[in-house]
Amino acid sequence: MNIAPIGWILAVGAAAPLVRAEIPVSRPVLGHWSDRRLATTFDNPLIEFGGHVKGRSDADTDVFFWDSFGRVRFDRDDDASPVISYRLLTADFGFTVPDLPNGMNDISLQAAATVGRFGDWNLNLAAGAGYAGDTPFGDGDAVYGLGHVWAERAIDEHHRLAVGLDYDGNNLWMPDVPLPAVGYSYTDEHLSWTVGYPVNRVEYHPDDRWTLAASYVAPLNAEARFSYRIGDGWSLYAQASEFHQGFHFAGDPTDRHIDRWFHQMRRVEAGVRLIHGQWIDAALGVGYAFDQTLSRGFDVRNDDEVASFSDRPYIGLMLRGTF
Repeated sequence: MNIAPIGWILAVGAAAPLVRAEIPVSRPVLGHWSDRRLATTFDNPLIEFGGHVKGRSDADTDVFFWDSFGRVRFDRDDDASPVISYRLLTADFGFTVPDLPNGMNDISLQAAATVGRFGDWNLNLAAGAGYAGDTPFGDGDAVYGLGHVWAERAIDEHHRLAVGLDYDGNNLWMPDVPLPAVGYSYTDEHLSWTVGYPVNRVEYHPDDRWTLAASYVAPLNAEARFSYRIGDGWSLYAQASEFHQGFHFAGDPTDRHIDRWFHQMRRVEAGVRLIHGQWIDAALGVGYAFDQTLSRGFDVRNDDEVASFSDRPYIGLMLRGTF
């Protein structure tokens, strides 16, 4: 289980090997569909107990995250079917401090489709919009756009290449311009990997019990994870991860067109996962969150730390759905 705000990393780094080329954009919406599924969902609530804002004795924290994302396609029999994807992230820091945001929300919706074939290349387009702020839909400056165009081709049975442009208006760096995207992928029975930008990942299955995976989504989000299947649908896992998220603070009196806030967290976690039949895929874990900070700036190239949270344990739940 991967706790809340790095759900999109998990979608890339821990999914089954993709039939398509590894999608090189920051928020993937197209990819492999197994067993004629029509929709997939992923939910991650997390509760962190008894922390505080360092240097502010009256600012206690009880951090709560819930990250939910998923995708729905129009035709379960067609891997090239148009897809609608969503992402809903909410975080409550559990304090009320006038000069600090007490939480954040990131809500986005986008559509994607394969629009044509040119020689050996498939051309794909995705577009959408989102809102990233400290109050739901309370700040017009928190609205952002999403747009991606990429082409992909199979080089041989195992190798694929994808190239394109990726625009994410809430990106951690350079959110005001489209960025180049590229992904070179390899997949076989035991190993799959992608190198490129912004997505890099590797997943290795030495046998039917062990899985080792790592992922990095530029510029700052990363995860390493391993799991071991113990039988009857049960498995054990452990992971370490780093997460950064940008948003606008409606209570900030400065020019919010050029200034955002960023939440950073590092964590380690271990737990147990159960997969039973088609409908049950759940995990429960305990972990430790550390190096949590709030900073502000245009992007992470020039942000300044404003506050930091105490290091605290947490409990997290993961639920996956396929329909």
